[in-house]
Parts: sequence; structure tokens; C-alpha cells
Amino acid sequence: MLNYRKQNWRSLSLVERALKMEKQGNFYHRLLIGKYENFALNMGYLTWESALDNTYCIYHSEKQGQWYVTLLPNKEWAIWNCSNEKPPYRSTAFHTWQKAINSLRLSFEKEGLPEWNWRPEGFDEGEDIFSKEPDQEKRYMY
Repeated sequence: MLNYRKQNWRSLSLVERALKMEKQGNFYHRLLIGKYENFALNMGYLTWESALDNTYCIYHSEKQGQWYVTLLPNKEWAIWNCSNEKPPYRSTAFHTWQKAINSLRLSFEKEGLPEWNWRPEGFDEGEDIFSKEPDQEKRYMY
């Protein structure tokens, strides 16, 4: 069967190969990215990219992965993490930034993590992260 597939593949023209690869790529892209898009839709965004534009990494946990906070279109804040789960991730919404960041800090302290794991994105070092919302201009560049 494998030889048949190889021969079949070799018999295709370059255009046919490209179209077949594009179809396979689109399938895998939709399969993987579609789950992220659904998570974004659940948060009120039309695309995963627009959700990420409003997302800030807060801290890293060895057990639970990265913890994030996302400003939702309705101006609430959702906290979520990506550990070993696949999207859509579980999230909790808060009416204010202060409630969201305080919840994350409590979780961080309960886990007993070293302080250097707490690195809220969107702030300069030493800024009071509990009294003001993160600044998109101060996000990490990946």
C-alpha cells in the first residue's frame, strides 16, 4: 500500500501536489487552530489573534503552565492557563482588573512558587500592578 501511495504521489503534477498539500495543510490548520478560534469566540472575540492582542502573561507554574489574563470585549477580565489541556481552556471572568489580578496572586501564593515566576506582562519593573491595568505598549516581544 505504501508503494502505491508513493507511486500515486509521484504521478501527480507539481500543481496537483501543491493543491493536495494545501488541502491537507488547511485540514490540519483548521483542526488545531479551530480549537483556539473556538476559545476566542467563547471569550467574545472573532479570532484567536484578536484575543491574544488583549492577553497578558502573568506567571509560570511548573504544575499548571502559564497563567494569563485577557481583557474581554465587555471590559471584564478572564483568567486562564494552558497546562496539559487543549483548548478551549477553562476560564474565570472578573468584573475588574483588581479582582482578576488578586485572584491570580492568591493562586500563585497558594502554590508556593518562587517570586521570580511572578512576572506580569504589561508593566515596568516595580510598578504597582494591583492599582492599574496592564499597558499594551509594555508587553513582551516574542
